[in-house]
Amino acid sequence: MTEQRKKMTSRERGDLFHRKFAERVIAMLKEGTAPWQKPWEPARHSPHFNPVTGTVYRGINRIITLMSGYDDSRWMTYQQAQAAGYQVRRGEKGTHIAHYKWTLEKDRLDENGRPVLDADGNPEKEIIRLQRPIVSIYSVFNAAQIDGIPPLSREPGYAWNPHERAEKILEASRADIRHDQADRAFYRPFTDEIHLPPKDRFDAPDKYYATALHELGHWTGHKSRLDRTGGAFGTEAYAREELRAEIASWMLGEEIGVGHDPGDHAAYVQSWIRALEDDPSEIARACRDAENIRDYLLELEREHENALDEESQVAPDRAPDSETVAEQT
Repeated sequence: MTEQRKKMTSRERGDLFHRKFAERVIAMLKEGTAPWQKPWEPARHSPHFNPVTGTVYRGINRIITLMSGYDDSRWMTYQQAQAAGYQVRRGEKGTHIAHYKWTLEKDRLDENGRPVLDADGNPEKEIIRLQRPIVSIYSVFNAAQIDGIPPLSREPGYAWNPHERAEKILEASRADIRHDQADRAFYRPFTDEIHLPPKDRFDAPDKYYATALHELGHWTGHKSRLDRTGGAFGTEAYAREELRAEIASWMLGEEIGVGHDPGDHAAYVQSWIRALEDDPSEIARACRDAENIRDYLLELEREHENALDEESQVAPDRAPDSETVAEQT
């Protein structure tokens, strides 16, 4: 097995990694235990990270480490633990995570295939974007599997009110949100509108914000934003988009503290299973797109907060112009 593994290419190792992870996710989907299938439970979950490198796990690695079941959010390789003076306990099994390299640095070539030299006579470099990433697989261990590591310093709680934070994310998006439904929630691409029931139709505020964040995830797919291709209701493309919005809303719900409401996810489970069976790498793409959704919405929130800060720093003796007054009233 070791000799066979040595002969595997990066692509083959990546395919094997994705296939095994997809099989695990498929089994969890069938049992209803995938993370984004679980009902909302507002709780404090620190991002899983490597304390040696400072890397916060994203995309598929975020899902893999969270699915491990460990409460401690710290992970490191065997060598990193040893170098820090710790020891992985005998018999403990590592968790495989992936590193994706999407670019390569190469010498810039002229039309004759010769290296282009800079003023100092050194070859100029250019960055090549790869169609398929180079996948490296690493085995990491959770801090709970390591002796000698100090206890995790627990944060006392959120530095914000989760409901207020969720409201700020919705506000910062400037999405057209209409509370005009009795019991449905959806994003309508051709009008670029989010339609929700009124807040008082939900039996808990967390469920309202979990639903709103899910639809806001769909909203990011508009061609003027992240430009994802959806599809008609009932199609495979539609189900794939639902998977991205579901994972993104779960990520945001966990991060800001409003939890997650799987809602009508059961209608898409079989489509998700078929998609992963047909193409195991689909789960990696879905996690990557979900992470991009999260990043996009949190960046809009940061920009909105910065704009408000700049407005608050305006000299107090400066009178607002008529347009500003009109907007405030």
